[in-house]
Amino acid sequence: MSGRRLRHVNAEKRLEEWRAEAEERKLKRIVEAFLKKKAKEVRKGAAKGPTKKYVEKCREESERCAGEVEEAVRESFRLYEEQKRKALPV
Repeated sequence: MSGRRLRHVNAEKRLEEWRAEAEERKLKRIVEAFLKKKAKEVRKGAAKGPTKKYVEKCREESERCAGEVEEAVRESFRLYEEQKRKALPV
C-alpha cells in the first residue's frame, strides 16, 4: 500500500473510534456540568449557615490579634528608642 492509502485507512480507523466514543464524551460533559452546578450551589450555601458565623468570628479574632501584635511592635520600638537615648551621652 502506498503512504496515501495507509494515511486514509488510519484516518478512517481514528474516525470510527471517535464516533464510538461519542456517547462517552456526551456523558462526560453532562457529569462535568452537574459537578460544576453542585460546586456553585455549595459555594452559595456556604455563605449562609453556621459556617458564616464561624468565619466572621475567625475574622474578628484575626483582626484583634493583628492589632495586638502591631501594638506590641510599636511598644518594643518605643522602648528601644528610650533605651538608646539613655545610653548615649548628651
